[in-house]
Amino acid sequence: MSKRQVLTTAFVVAVALLALTSRAWVTGTVIDTITGTTQASVKGNKASPPAFAGALVALAAVIALLSSKRVGRIIASVALMLAGVMAAYGALRSLLDPSGVVRTWVSTSGGHADARVTDAAATAWSWPALAAGVLLAVLGVLALAGGRRWSGLGEKYDAPTAPKESDWDQLSAGKDPTAATADDD
Repeated sequence: MSKRQVLTTAFVVAVALLALTSRAWVTGTVIDTITGTTQASVKGNKASPPAFAGALVALAAVIALLSSKRVGRIIASVALMLAGVMAAYGALRSLLDPSGVVRTWVSTSGGHADARVTDAAATAWSWPALAAGVLLAVLGVLALAGGRRWSGLGEKYDAPTAPKESDWDQLSAGKDPTAATADDD
C-alpha cells in the first residue's frame, strides 16, 4: 500500500473508532440497596478507556507519520500498531466480560461497590470497535514495513539554515576559502 492509502485509511478508522466510543457498548441491570434496580448503559469511552485512548493515539500517530522523517516514522508506526492493539483489547474486554465492565462503571461513577449486575450484555457497537482496533494494528505494521520507502515532507518544511558563502564571496571578503576553519574540525 502507498503512504497515502495507509495514512488515509488509518485516519478514517481512528475517527470511526473515536465515534464508536460515543455509543453504548455494554448494557445491564444494576441491583443496589440504595438506588434499587436500574438499567445501565455504558458508552465505549467509559466501558473501555483503552479503546478511546487508542483512537486518540492513532490520530496522533497518523500526524506524526505525515510529518516525520525516518526514525520518527518508525516510532509513529509502532505507536499506531500499539494503539490498535490497545483499542482491540478494550473492545474485546467489553465483549468477553460485560458484567465486569458494568460493575466497574457503577463502582467508579456512582460509588456503589456492592451493587450486583445481572443481564449484562455487549451491544453490537463493540464488534466494529474490535475490527477497527485490529485494522489499526495491521496498518501500523504496514507503515512500519513500508515507511522506509516513503518520502518526507520535503526540504521546504525544514528549519531554515544560513546559506553557505561561496568561495568567490569569501575571496571578495578577504578570506581564504582553502584555509581550515573551526567549523571544519
